[in-house]
Amino acid sequence: MGYWRYRKLAAFVSVGNVERQQAREGNLSAASTPVTSLEERLRGERQRAFVGRASEVAAFKGLLLDSTHSLLFIKGQVGVGKSALLQEYLRVALSGGHPTVLLDAQQLSAQPSVARAALRALEVGRATSLAARGVLLIDGFDGTKSEHDWVLTELASALAADVLLVLSSRLPAPPSLWLDPAWARLLLQRELQPLARAEAARLLELRRVPEAAWTEILEFSSGFPLALAVAAEAVSSSDDEGFTLDRLQEVQHRLGRVLCPVAVSAGQQLALDVCALARTTTAELLDLVRRSTPVELGTDSSDAFDWLARQSFVEWTPTGLRPHWLLRIALDARLRRERPRRYRSISQALRDATIGELTNNAATGPALTDLFFLDRDLPRVRRWAPPPASQPLKSLETAHASDHREIVELIRRAEGDEAAALAGALSGQDFEIVRGAGIEGVLQYSRFDAASGPDKLPSRDPLTPLVRRYMAEHPLEGDEESLLGRWFIDAQDYQWPSWRVLALTGRLTQIVLGSDRMPYSFCVFRAPGEWVSLWNDMGLPWQTVDRFRLGAHEYTLLVFEWRRRPLREVLAHAARPIEAQGALQEQPPAFDELRVKVSERVANLARRINLTPREVEILEQLCLGHSLEEVAKKLSIRPRTVKFHQENLLRKTGASSRIELFRKLL
Repeated sequence: MGYWRYRKLAAFVSVGNVERQQAREGNLSAASTPVTSLEERLRGERQRAFVGRASEVAAFKGLLLDSTHSLLFIKGQVGVGKSALLQEYLRVALSGGHPTVLLDAQQLSAQPSVARAALRALEVGRATSLAARGVLLIDGFDGTKSEHDWVLTELASALAADVLLVLSSRLPAPPSLWLDPAWARLLLQRELQPLARAEAARLLELRRVPEAAWTEILEFSSGFPLALAVAAEAVSSSDDEGFTLDRLQEVQHRLGRVLCPVAVSAGQQLALDVCALARTTTAELLDLVRRSTPVELGTDSSDAFDWLARQSFVEWTPTGLRPHWLLRIALDARLRRERPRRYRSISQALRDATIGELTNNAATGPALTDLFFLDRDLPRVRRWAPPPASQPLKSLETAHASDHREIVELIRRAEGDEAAALAGALSGQDFEIVRGAGIEGVLQYSRFDAASGPDKLPSRDPLTPLVRRYMAEHPLEGDEESLLGRWFIDAQDYQWPSWRVLALTGRLTQIVLGSDRMPYSFCVFRAPGEWVSLWNDMGLPWQTVDRFRLGAHEYTLLVFEWRRRPLREVLAHAARPIEAQGALQEQPPAFDELRVKVSERVANLARRINLTPREVEILEQLCLGHSLEEVAKKLSIRPRTVKFHQENLLRKTGASSRIELFRKLL
């Protein structure tokens, strides 16, 4: 068998030499080169389907002409296209007349005779190559330390001085390379990234995927060629041209068959399951889940973590181990499908651990990221949570006196001069900030107890009487306390429920979780409507206290009634359908969602046709079903004044009646 392998490899490396020599003699053009074997035909098809990687191919062509480097080490996650790139390297080298051999690392470890045959083939090819540089490509260089040492000592010592050795691996270059000054000087490292969106779309086009499915596949695959190829095959085998939920599940199942490793013990299986569901995995987290779930490890959890850390499909991050993105999808889908009860048990243990991080005053940003990551498949979380590849936001820190002016200016830009004047009256230490190049986010909150009440609020603040009135109707007792979140502003997203703003309000969540004696807390919003679906989905026990105006803006003061449903319980069960939360169904939130929607639509209309503040107030009341007399009484004006403004509204909007006016808001 060794002789046959030698003859096959010698013929393989000679193909490029023959083509090159004939082309130089003018007897054969590149376009008319006949296909004489199935191997050549396969290379042609691979070339046709190859997209992107322009910089990697250009670097390889440069190495063929410059022998400064003897080793090209390519690192890349599974499914990112390392094997396809090496196939392109093979084609490029052969077409340039370079004697080239492509081997799989598993062949080398299982059959050393293959390496000897490859060396002999390179020697034969070099003898007829007009001194072109030889190339040895080894795919899947992910073996043990002994295998690494064998390739880098015995095999390398048998290669000619100008042979280019190319290794591809899912793991970083072994220390024996970059610690050895000789190898370090001859080494060139590159990390392969997923395809850009345009390149990924081109791959789908070449595989004849209907354009109707492109958007969903591109979002799902994140540029990984393996995911693109599996999704393309799933769509091509279906009569439906779109990328439906059934196709997505089929792709997840296929990826699972390709990628999922085999666990040989209960401890290893638990490590895989936790790694699939948690954003990052640590030995402490794995041990906590082990103690919280009815799973017998059979070994210490640290052994299972050590096994997980040695696997090539995980990478180290500052916060723990993280699996390859495609493998996470496959493991997650398999666990949900095959063991749903185990999935729920581990998910709940991870959720409880994350809530504990928030409660214990851990860094807010990472802890909140972990909490959202657990619910990453829910539509509301996909809308507001950070993308999987993003880094956790920086946690908040107490502002210094020197930050006060910049804080006030940020509030002035977002809220106006009146709000800035109130903020300027507060001490800089009353604020917490997210610091970046400048101040990226601002949070201000105040604590109240039964003795002081809202006395610390400025008397000229229109918010103060509303808080005082509610606390008089719902007095604190003993050592109870309350919390008021006033300004939470992100420099980019203002108060919209984006991930950056949720990280700010997460600090308020942390304070509430850390208090055992907080019956309710307040928060001020200028446009709460965008938060409604999130709060209602979570089952937060909240309602409106009242609205007030400050400068050019109107605000809503909300209260969250933790006596009715503690925040810890809300977070612990937030992923469950609301229908399953019977206690909450018996006490639905008192907040009028219709009022929020009306307020937003009226505000949008006001921006388009330039309504006055009084017209906005009257239109909102009319849309809520109040009569002219009721509106007049509520706003302390005459009914005739209300009628006058109603006629102006009809004229400005071009409506002939109040009903038609309401329809314009739909």
